[in-house]
Amino acid sequence: MDVGDFDVDGYEEILYVDGNNRLRKFNYIPQDTDTSSSSPVSSTDITSSRFGTMVSDADSDGLPEVVFPNASGLFGIDNRGDTTTISTKVKSFAGSSGRVVAPSDLDRDGFIEYAVARQDQEIVSLDPKDSSETLLGTKSGGNDVDLFSYLPANITEASINGSIFGGGDTAKVSFNVSDGDGYTDIVDGLAKVKFTAPDGTNYTVNAVRTDSGVPADDQKSFEAGFSVPSAGPEGTWEYRAFSRDEKGTGTLRNGEFSVSLNSGDINATLLEPLNNTIVKKDSNFVVNTSIGCVNGDCGMVNATPRYNASSGPPTQVVPNGSGTPLHTQVASEKTCGTLNQGDQCYINWSVNATGQEDTSRLLDVNATSTSPSVTSNDTENRLLNIDLAVVIDLRYDVVDFGALDPGEENKSAQGNSQLLYNMTVFENSIPVDKVEVNASNLQSTSYDYTIPDANLSASPDNDPNNQTGHKTSLEGGFSDLLGVSPIQPGTNFTHFFFMDVPTGIAKGQYTGEIEFRATT
Repeated sequence: MDVGDFDVDGYEEILYVDGNNRLRKFNYIPQDTDTSSSSPVSSTDITSSRFGTMVSDADSDGLPEVVFPNASGLFGIDNRGDTTTISTKVKSFAGSSGRVVAPSDLDRDGFIEYAVARQDQEIVSLDPKDSSETLLGTKSGGNDVDLFSYLPANITEASINGSIFGGGDTAKVSFNVSDGDGYTDIVDGLAKVKFTAPDGTNYTVNAVRTDSGVPADDQKSFEAGFSVPSAGPEGTWEYRAFSRDEKGTGTLRNGEFSVSLNSGDINATLLEPLNNTIVKKDSNFVVNTSIGCVNGDCGMVNATPRYNASSGPPTQVVPNGSGTPLHTQVASEKTCGTLNQGDQCYINWSVNATGQEDTSRLLDVNATSTSPSVTSNDTENRLLNIDLAVVIDLRYDVVDFGALDPGEENKSAQGNSQLLYNMTVFENSIPVDKVEVNASNLQSTSYDYTIPDANLSASPDNDPNNQTGHKTSLEGGFSDLLGVSPIQPGTNFTHFFFMDVPTGIAKGQYTGEIEFRATT
């Protein structure tokens, strides 16, 4: 009579009418959990079943019924044996050959209607929602026409949300269904996914619609979520997504995934900022972290920067776009993707310090796996100070030019060749816009003679004649020493001093002062 997944267990049954005009089902697929070879469905007399009986969701409840005509109209019987009236409008059905009742979404409203061939050769549409009858047309020989002229419910694509899962993880299979005829006649309740373990154990999950309404081109989206047993077993699992249309036919898509119960450990390390870093209010700094996976597989790993609200450890997620005392310039949560054993990733954020000056916060990064069997890991805490402090260190306290020859130009300071003149912007300083230098006149310690500050110069290069370099005269106040901006915390730079020795001065010792300042 017909074939379909009548009891919605993922397997088709053969439906037939026995000698007593009673509907029965036969489970012909060996894997079907229903071990009975044949079982009665209903005691209802369906003598007229030879005129066209099929499996369909007659009442739009997501479960199939056997739909059949008789002298009183069109009726349906579900797996419990309950009978429902579809329509009493049409009581005269076409002859004894050919199927004369067929389901389809004829008016594209997302619900099933039935095309019926009557003995007057008219083909009409019956709508179970309001028992209406619509004339579709007249076909000569309509009593012999096969109204089952639509394609099966094809799964056009299927995918799973990962490749490796641990015990307790949720494997989600998503797939699209379309029969290609432009009519939305796929029954939601007949879309399923079967998950098969390496030991042959099967788990069947009903798929649910993830879209809504009546989509174009007869395509619907489904998803089935399966919680991997905490005990596994480990190894390669298979998933099988399948669908059935009103006739019970359809297609399936297979795929594989792995289950690993050896859950790994996340190892998160905060690379930047360093502890006790100072940042300027309303300036940006970088939070940089490395995340590794050891002792097993870690699954999908995400990371989020955090700060402490007032006291205690960091628990507040740094918000994205706006917020006080900190906010990120990009998404707060970033992902490493799937990390297997031995994998490592690096994630960084640009963070704006919006808090009040002279305040401090603790920072860390929280790394979490989507696998519930993998424990999250936090980096060590780092102290961040929001302030206006620039911290630089001068690694020398004297600049000595030695014995001078009057009239000598670009006399090199004695420490130039030994690279003695160094300055460092500390790691916990805020970035420096520029470093400036200023010098006084050099005064003789014995006579009333001076060497003007205009005779002194400084350069980041040990070559005073390099015209393309940056050479700064120390005359008339502070001047830029390096010619570069900004200077990041942790930067060490060497610089060099030169003198044009004047003539007409007394021999002896000359002293003066050199000042430095950093601006931001």
